Amino acid sequence: MLDEYLLIIGLLSRRPHIAIKYLITANLISLILKITYS
Repeated sequence: MLDEYLLIIGLLSRRPHIAIKYLITANLISLILKITYS
């Protein structure tokens, strides 16, 4: 989990739009997993 945050922070410093895309994707995946397993 921490590695993903570090990756996002690294991307944010260089390419903000890509980092935002990753962040949105991660949020969607976690939301889908919550719905699937609840």
